[in-house]
Amino acid sequence: MRRDQLGESERHLRQALEAAPGRVDAQLFLAECLLNKKNLDGAEQMLKAVQPGGPWAGTYAMLKHLHAELWAILGLALLEVQKFARAEEACRAALRIEPSNLMAKANLGSIQMAQGHLMEAERQIRLLLSEHPADANARLLLITCLARKGDLSLADQEIEKILQQEPDNFVVHKSLTGTYYTLGRWDDYRAEIARYRTVAPTSAYLDYEESFADLIFGDMRRGWQRFEARLDIQKE
Repeated sequence: MRRDQLGESERHLRQALEAAPGRVDAQLFLAECLLNKKNLDGAEQMLKAVQPGGPWAGTYAMLKHLHAELWAILGLALLEVQKFARAEEACRAALRIEPSNLMAKANLGSIQMAQGHLMEAERQIRLLLSEHPADANARLLLITCLARKGDLSLADQEIEKILQQEPDNFVVHKSLTGTYYTLGRWDDYRAEIARYRTVAPTSAYLDYEESFADLIFGDMRRGWQRFEARLDIQKE
């Protein structure tokens, strides 16, 4: 759905539901539209209205994954506004529909972490990784959790694993520099930037990242010069 057409999309979907109130495809697409509009209460209400049975059972079977995924997306949106109980409820709703839903499982770990329940967060994330050992986002989540717990040797082990799995992944690079920045591990921060330069040698983003270390350590001229690389990031 195009963001500039969300209002029109909502109007058409509501008209469809007025004509056929139990139409599950329209309910799900309307829920997606409301999520895109940041209307979390409306999206939640619409997702709860979806009934798998009845004359639309065949249609629902094709859209069951979407139903679960929308609950998981709602859970993430609720997490971002710190409505933790509702976020957890939304993720568990996703898992009741689709027990293997990866986003919902990852969100549950993030919800625990956001509330400072780091032991429970680690348990949930490790369970997720045991089921999806190649998933980079799950491993990054575990690294963040271990870093917050202060288990740096364990975090370093997971960093080594993810760099073996995903050496060229920009999201991995960005997450690792974020972890090193937060921990004040500046040698590792610079080393990760240098490592990723072998992947993307002309990336302006790397100069932008390195500018923060320069400024913190007092190299103001080079720091501000590199900081200006932010103007070139959009061009990449």
